[in-house]
Amino acid sequence: GSSLSCPYRQIRIKSACWESFVSSGTLEANIEAFERLLTHNRKANIIWAHVGWDLTGQRTAALARQLLNKHPNLYCALKIADPTDEKTQIVKNGLVDPKWQNLIVEFSDRFVIGVDGFFLATPRRGRPTMKTDLDGERAIINSLPPAVARKVAFENAQRLFKIRLIDTNDYPLPTDSG
Repeated sequence: GSSLSCPYRQIRIKSACWESFVSSGTLEANIEAFERLLTHNRKANIIWAHVGWDLTGQRTAALARQLLNKHPNLYCALKIADPTDEKTQIVKNGLVDPKWQNLIVEFSDRFVIGVDGFFLATPRRGRPTMKTDLDGERAIINSLPPAVARKVAFENAQRLFKIRLIDTNDYPLPTDSG
């Protein structure tokens, strides 16, 4: 047989949630199961992908706060599919929702940027361009205090994945940021 290994012991788990929604038109509640996963091994860092992109209206800042408070091994990867989409909870019409902004500041060590690698010059089959994806992330980063913005933009990912692609000295913080 074949086996897979993960050098950083980081595991990204993708559920069949989307496929279930597409086939049935409904989503089963899965927060309870997600919490079982989070408590199963507290040493495993779990990255909740696509925070900020929600078709259900259930992934609220309040729910994220509750889970982040309860589970120190939970991290959130921000992904804004379309910053003008009404379903997007973090960025609405290009502006960052203050509830999410406050949450990101409060848990500044637990958020990273995440984008899907769709590099399309023009929208196709309902997919926005990569520029559209990045506009939402830029709106979030630009709304944060400089020290928090730098953590979310690259420092947290470097720490989580034990990599160093960007030298923090190349991006000094403003002297008044504290």
